[in-house]
Amino acid sequence: MPAYELDLLLKYPMIMQRCTTKDEEYFGYIKIKGDHFKIRLTRNMKRFKLEMTEDLEKYEKDIKKLSKLSFMDPVEYLDKLTEILSAESPPHKETDDIIIDNTSIYRKVLREYTELRQFYFNIHKSFISKDLKTIDIVQLDEQMRQHSVKIDVNYSQYGKLFKIVECNLPLNEIDEDDSLIVLYEKFMNRVDCPKLQLMFDVLDEIDKSCWVIDPDRPTRRDVYRRIVLDRNLSMVITFNPNDIRHLPQIKFLGPHNAVKKYNEVVSRNFLNWNPNEDVLSELVKLLEIDNFPAKPEHSEEDELLVNDGECCICFSLRLNEQLPDVVCPNASCNQFFHSQCLYKWLRSLNSRKCFYEINGQCPNCEKVIHCSLPTSE
Repeated sequence: MPAYELDLLLKYPMIMQRCTTKDEEYFGYIKIKGDHFKIRLTRNMKRFKLEMTEDLEKYEKDIKKLSKLSFMDPVEYLDKLTEILSAESPPHKETDDIIIDNTSIYRKVLREYTELRQFYFNIHKSFISKDLKTIDIVQLDEQMRQHSVKIDVNYSQYGKLFKIVECNLPLNEIDEDDSLIVLYEKFMNRVDCPKLQLMFDVLDEIDKSCWVIDPDRPTRRDVYRRIVLDRNLSMVITFNPNDIRHLPQIKFLGPHNAVKKYNEVVSRNFLNWNPNEDVLSELVKLLEIDNFPAKPEHSEEDELLVNDGECCICFSLRLNEQLPDVVCPNASCNQFFHSQCLYKWLRSLNSRKCFYEINGQCPNCEKVIHCSLPTSE
């Protein structure tokens, strides 16, 4: 943020900036002796042009002189304009415009944001929007992992001043607060929570040691991984952030016979799960395999697997960031489908619904296939 923009926010908090391809515009109000003057200022290089309003007509002669002078920034121009308008304040005039003076709130936001940047050295990056309504922060934990948070500033008369609207943590229920620093410390404490730190360690190990195909670009919010087990077989493991060491939810995706085989293996071994041991090692024991396949060094095999896994209905890999999660049980077909696509396809054919599933014919081989009903059904 240029130095003059901070001065503009502090001295003239009701003036907003808008940039166009040619000029910069500054519009809003300045307050002088209890009266508000509506301002619309255009900047081209070092020249400023002020749009005349009824309130400013009395000072038109002096204002025109300003348009012939050069100013380094809008603050310098507005300071000079304020001197002119302060010379003889016009009588107060009622206006239909609703003017909200948030000067004290602006100052509080800027003061706390400045303190945050000065005294919290674990902040990797931070940004505050020009209208002072949004604050973005990227924090580093002890392992140098990045954690982002977006904070909105509430200028209404209701609710707390600061509220977290987005963060990349799986447990993001953090109460709003009237202090930016207090709210950030709540977020920082959540990041440093031992349970979450352990979960990050486990997921980092999985990402490093296994062939993960979903999420495509994992964030700290993602508590699941889809791992390749074989050419047409994968497993989705979903962890509980509050209890990462216990047996996660497991779902296999692939040919019916292979899925059935692994489900039987898990049923046979799940009671032997040891929460005190390494999670990845326990998964290997659970599945009775030597190791998880590592991701190929070259991307060709990865791309081949991905292309083979495209949905047979929409012919795309990802739908709402989700990979296909249904496989035709016919061994000679084994086509992949997004459950949403398959559900719409089967419903269009008036297929039979039974409890929580819908059954019908595979779009590719016309053999029996089924998928779960949406939660809204």
